[in-house]
Amino acid sequence: MKTTSWLRCFAAQAVFRGGLKNAASSICGKLKPMTESETSIRESLLSTLSFLASETKQQEFASKVFYQDYLGEFACWWFDTFYPDEPSTATMFEPNHVTALLSFSNEFERSIDALDSDGLTMPQLQSTVEWQNVVQAAKDAIASLKIS
Repeated sequence: MKTTSWLRCFAAQAVFRGGLKNAASSICGKLKPMTESETSIRESLLSTLSFLASETKQQEFASKVFYQDYLGEFACWWFDTFYPDEPSTATMFEPNHVTALLSFSNEFERSIDALDSDGLTMPQLQSTVEWQNVVQAAKDAIASLKIS
């Protein structure tokens, strides 16, 4: 059952990917050479962050893909990919970028705990102060990472 859920998360992410195909190269600074897997993970994180920063992208996604729990789905996308304590994180991101991503993660986690939602529609989710905080935190992280 967990594998099916993970595959569903992965397949849904593919629906909105594409806008940040080269975002990894737009981040300033020198990093160690990344493996193909690290490049893919970094690209996925940046794509997810961009998605979470855009209510328009979220609405477009919701018009094409129905979920009982959008908040849970979006949390899956982020927290199943971002592992700040993994050694590869230092290869994928500079320390100040990891700090920005951690700040976003902390806000996202606080909002999840505060909402404790069960099946909010996209308009319902987007109308909450907690979700507005997540969107703003994602925008702030993108600004810190200097990506568009």
